[in-house]
Amino acid sequence: MVKKGFFKKTGCILISASIILAGFTFFGSTISDAGLNDTGTVFTFENGESVSSSQYKDNSSIHSIGSAGGSGGTIGSYGFNNCTSLVEVDIEGTVSLGEYAFAGCSELKSAVFESGITNASATTFQGCKKLDNLVIPSANGYYMSGGALYNGTQLIYVPRTVPTLTVKAGTTSIAAEAFYDANVSTLIFEDAASISSIGTQSKWPPFENSSYSLTVKAEGDTGNIEAFFDAKVVECGGSKAQLNFDNGTTPIESKPKVTIYGTYYKNDGSTPVGDGTPKYISQANYNIGTLISAPTVTGYTSTDTYTVTSDSEQSATFKYVADSEDAPDPPGPTVTPTPTVTPTPTVTPTPTPPPSTGKVYTVTVVDEFYKSDLSTMTKTITRSTNKYVDGASYSFSPTSYTGYSNWGGRNESGVVHSDIKVCFFYKPTDGKSTAETTTGTNGGTTNKSGEGITASAVAQQTNKYLITKGGGQVVSQSGGPVTIVCNGELNKLLYILVDGSVLDKANYSVASGSTILTLTKEYIASLTPGDHVVQFQYDDGYAMTGLKITASKTTTTVSYKVSSDGSISSGHTKDTTPKTADGFDARYLLCLAIFLLGAGSILMGRQRKLEMILAEQRDDY
Repeated sequence: MVKKGFFKKTGCILISASIILAGFTFFGSTISDAGLNDTGTVFTFENGESVSSSQYKDNSSIHSIGSAGGSGGTIGSYGFNNCTSLVEVDIEGTVSLGEYAFAGCSELKSAVFESGITNASATTFQGCKKLDNLVIPSANGYYMSGGALYNGTQLIYVPRTVPTLTVKAGTTSIAAEAFYDANVSTLIFEDAASISSIGTQSKWPPFENSSYSLTVKAEGDTGNIEAFFDAKVVECGGSKAQLNFDNGTTPIESKPKVTIYGTYYKNDGSTPVGDGTPKYISQANYNIGTLISAPTVTGYTSTDTYTVTSDSEQSATFKYVADSEDAPDPPGPTVTPTPTVTPTPTVTPTPTPPPSTGKVYTVTVVDEFYKSDLSTMTKTITRSTNKYVDGASYSFSPTSYTGYSNWGGRNESGVVHSDIKVCFFYKPTDGKSTAETTTGTNGGTTNKSGEGITASAVAQQTNKYLITKGGGQVVSQSGGPVTIVCNGELNKLLYILVDGSVLDKANYSVASGSTILTLTKEYIASLTPGDHVVQFQYDDGYAMTGLKITASKTTTTVSYKVSSDGSISSGHTKDTTPKTADGFDARYLLCLAIFLLGAGSILMGRQRKLEMILAEQRDDY
């Protein structure tokens, strides 16, 4: 038997639940949450958010990672591992980085942690081979020096984009796999004696690559350093190693260059093949005392050996005898190459740089365009804005613009101790700047803006940016304005194209926040019904999206007359304009269903109460 008041209480609970659920639905749909955006391309840290281990591993949609309100967060092991579309990271608050957090992010070019990091290791950025802007201010024991990342006195990561590395004085160890991505060709130890251990470096140096050359410079007690590189030379076969090891005065262990030649004889062992002139075979560096066996030559055999006995450049000639009467002609040029003697370099002590303040500064790269006589600047383009920690080195080069050539620059490279503006100057290649004319071109299309600046061929072929909002819209001709958002930086935008033609600036506006494009209502009305293509063209790439325009539908009025019998034959107006429901959340239907269920329970409770009153009245009679 149902207890008295059961339906009323149940109804009140259900109505309250529907109101609470509707509130969560409303605020959840109108307030921007931390995490991925609607398109899954941008991740935002907010209020110290945590990314769990492997949460976004192998996600190929995430393009950038940022933060809101100065928030940092935690990224667990493999958190963004192998996110192959990730290009930039810029987080204001302190970030805890787990192992392999960004490993395998092959397109990552810039990682800026404005308040520092914790818990990073040599594997955190492993495989990020395009990372050329790693900014980490001194905090929590982590800091950058010479382009490499340190944790206290340990060197833990060397980006691939660092060609020359000076291991700072006071460094006591090098972490295992710290050089995993490295392409260092000159390695200088300020204080060799302080290096107590060098961890396993499975990918470096690549001595198996005969074209790789490494110069190592060290002073003082170099025992641990020398032992590491000697072991690497042996591991890679010795003969292919190109290692110059110098302590600043005389070679610690000279590895002289040996040029190998061969003299060839017929199978009788005494008749020379051809004129008997020795022919070049190979050239490589060897340790003193190395016993060199004759290299293999197809069709010939040699049992000769040669021992490297001095530290000077030398040559070895091996006798080869043909295996048969019809042996092939011996390989190699008959003119021997002139051995190149590399003098012992005079090492100037590296001055100790001033200590880093840990501040982060901005280096802005600007391209300036001038008339053909260089008298007047006609246009500027801010190519990039880069962040560096105090004391970091930077270097930039001119880029390519159709119809222009570079004729100079200012502040192209240096060391950062304040905000810096890097400038490159361009002039027209044909003697007349298109910026001086009333029209310009872009790949054969008319530039209605009349600016005449076009993206380079590389930029026009590089689809590196993504549409983050408003892509693929279907809009009626009367449905403007239309907003589309691209994740490219506004200061890199050159122009907007629609269907391949540069759009007149009177037809749109742009705002920052990536790039927020708004096509005017009048322009949308002018477009013909059908499919169109909108393109954001930046100085280093582009993004495209479709825009479908449908014909406007107007209100249709049909007149009727009312007959004497009351039937209608005129006077009715019908609106055929389509109605839309933008962004309706299906959870509101659930709220409504719960509300109606609650109201029904209350009504049922009242019905039960009425029946009980009537039953009591009948009993009284």
